[in-house]
Amino acid sequence: MPLIQVKLAVNAYSPEQKTQMIIRLTEAMVRIIGEADPVACVVIEDPTRGSWEIDGQPMTTESVHALAGKVESPACSQFAEMLQYI
Repeated sequence: MPLIQVKLAVNAYSPEQKTQMIIRLTEAMVRIIGEADPVACVVIEDPTRGSWEIDGQPMTTESVHALAGKVESPACSQFAEMLQYI
């Protein structure tokens, strides 16, 4: 049984969004590995605010919303630019 770990900024996503993440990640894993192992364990963690960073900038709820285009943030603009090269 695969284990999928997801870490999210605290309070950045609603319980309904987390439920959708679990459902869709499980479905994706089953599609990849086949019906022989139709179960995936999904663990969602909400690390405390400011406990992780990207390029030296704290990742906060506001940062996640900036990445989603809800608000402007210079740190998130830099991160979005970096993602283009991955």
